[in-house]
Amino acid sequence: MSAVVPCQRRAVGTLRLPYLCNSGNNIINNNVSVETTLQGCSPNFATKKVAFGNAIYVSATTEDTTSSTNVFDGSIENYDQKNTQDVISDYSVRNHNIPLSAVSTNSSSNLKVDEDTSSLNDTLTNFPTSSAILSDIKKYQLLIDEMKQTVKVLKTYSNDDVQIQPLYGSTSDVQTSFIQRRRSSMNSERFIRLNLASSVKNGEFQPVNTDLQTETIQMLYAAVPLITTFILQYSLTVSSIFFVGNIGADELAAVSLANLMANITAFGPIEGITSALSTLCPQAYGRKDYKSVGLHAMRCLLLLLLLWIPNYILWTYGSFPLLSMIVPEVQACKLAAKYLSVLIWGIPGFIVFEVLKQYLQAQGIFHASTVVLFVFAPLNVLLTYAMVFNKTIGMGFIGAPMAVVITDTLMAVMLLCYTCFINGYQCWCGFSMDYFRRWSRMLKLAGPGIVMILAEWLAYEVISIMAARFGTEALAAQSVITTICVTVYQIPFAISVAGSTRVAWFIGSSSKSAAITSTKAVLIISLIFTVLNVTVISVFRYQISSLFSTDLAVIALSSQVLIIGALYQIPDCLAAVLGGVLRGQGKQYIGGYLNLFSYYILALPLSFILGFYFDFELMGLWWGLSSGVSFTAIYELFYIINTDWDKVIKNSLDEELRNNPSLTDPECDPAALVTPSSLKSSVVDYNPINPTINLIPEGADRNCSKL
Repeated sequence: MSAVVPCQRRAVGTLRLPYLCNSGNNIINNNVSVETTLQGCSPNFATKKVAFGNAIYVSATTEDTTSSTNVFDGSIENYDQKNTQDVISDYSVRNHNIPLSAVSTNSSSNLKVDEDTSSLNDTLTNFPTSSAILSDIKKYQLLIDEMKQTVKVLKTYSNDDVQIQPLYGSTSDVQTSFIQRRRSSMNSERFIRLNLASSVKNGEFQPVNTDLQTETIQMLYAAVPLITTFILQYSLTVSSIFFVGNIGADELAAVSLANLMANITAFGPIEGITSALSTLCPQAYGRKDYKSVGLHAMRCLLLLLLLWIPNYILWTYGSFPLLSMIVPEVQACKLAAKYLSVLIWGIPGFIVFEVLKQYLQAQGIFHASTVVLFVFAPLNVLLTYAMVFNKTIGMGFIGAPMAVVITDTLMAVMLLCYTCFINGYQCWCGFSMDYFRRWSRMLKLAGPGIVMILAEWLAYEVISIMAARFGTEALAAQSVITTICVTVYQIPFAISVAGSTRVAWFIGSSSKSAAITSTKAVLIISLIFTVLNVTVISVFRYQISSLFSTDLAVIALSSQVLIIGALYQIPDCLAAVLGGVLRGQGKQYIGGYLNLFSYYILALPLSFILGFYFDFELMGLWWGLSSGVSFTAIYELFYIINTDWDKVIKNSLDEELRNNPSLTDPECDPAALVTPSSLKSSVVDYNPINPTINLIPEGADRNCSKL
């Protein structure tokens, strides 16, 4: 007799256990001759197992036929007859109070699987729910349907040969198995709380359903802490500009040049590479592949730390020669090079913080980075002031970058401690050589992400270089305008992150309608904040400009150009949130191509013509920049309106299959290959349907083979 078992190449030995095992009962009759010791079972049990789909079914026998019912919940525990209802359990939730009679057992014979499952349904629905943790009727129905589906699968076994079939669909229908797996993973306490639970009909998980009002509320719930996070994080840069700008126009121009080079060579690439995680990590989490969430984050971290080395060489030894080639102000270039030689030591902390932020957001943990920034953003303001102006420890201009370095490092340490000891550690994949393998998909997404972000950032910096040709006052005014516009840009960008995460979750669960609804919700929210941004900038432009400079000429020029800056917010906000939807779809390359065309074919040439040929100077530069962003927003809107969502979902499935080639191995169960590792994550802990167990004992062969 033979049995086809799941391939363990990528599963790392973890499969789901809906329920097991009553003493003296064989849940799968005697059809399976495979015998093993299930890790965690007490020694007096000889266990048999058979795997199919994403479930393990275990039969247990013992010589002590009078012993009480045993339930696996990380270890075998003994219960008296009053507690035999605990047939189903997970790592942390106890006493679901599902009656033992839900599965027909006989202490001296095998489990009998009846053709008629109505008694199972009646038993569960009639059982009093007042004392049950699963008091919610919807969750009860999910449990009933899951058990009925299991009964159907058990009936596929014959006495002659055991043919392993996925829990959902047939072995030939790999995508169906994946879809069901992804949807089933949404049925957890966290996803139910986020309105992401999948209903069950006829034993199959259905697409996630949501309405526009609910989705808008959920999007705001996720976006508000992100808005706070991004604004507080950018305040670290703003505080340097704010305090240094009050020293003098030359110092303000120097900070502008230093930020120009830092954005192009470090911060832009870092943001672009980590944008790949906004696709990879949420989709992995959406299909309950927790190990991959951690692997993607670690691969990204290693890549970014490698890129820090050439940045160190460039900023320390090459910044002044490079800046002096493009900017005629020698004093500003010297100060900028000095600023960068200190700032480079804060980049590792910034890298760790950004990767951890994406890693946690993929798990739905949006508040962690906000808490960290609530602590350190005010501290950074005080530290910058002290290190610039304090008579005892103040160092003047160079104190500003030193404050940023200290703050970035401490923020990374605090967020790392939060992840390790409070929440988010559940997706940690452990130390593995897999860190250095399979970088192709991350690089494939990171490349367009870098282009998408750098194209926009570099356009701003080219505008700053053009502004420098009009004099120090124009360059200082450009620094003020850019700082204000980038600060308010954090609002739509935060909304885009929330939108990309939810869209990726819905794509991960193959829920087309919910993904479309989520896209509509993010557009509505962006419209609200666009009106707010335009109003604030246009009405308070004089007051805001005076915060960054005491030079009256700089304030006057900044206030004049900020009228255009206010109008610029309309296409900029729209382009930002639509770019988030594209990232959720895994289509960063669309935004990359658009930004290249709109900025370098339209915006910059038009800015040059209006600024220099028609003598509009700084105002002309911003009119040209606005035209390019408007083109990007219009095209992205047109593209998303005409998106083939079915194709997007299919491409997501195909991409996973391509990156898991062993799924096509006929000896392997495809549904088992992407099962999560045995982690006490929030999803695993509170998933009443499919708790997880560790299948492979220590030293067992992890290769795909027949047992």
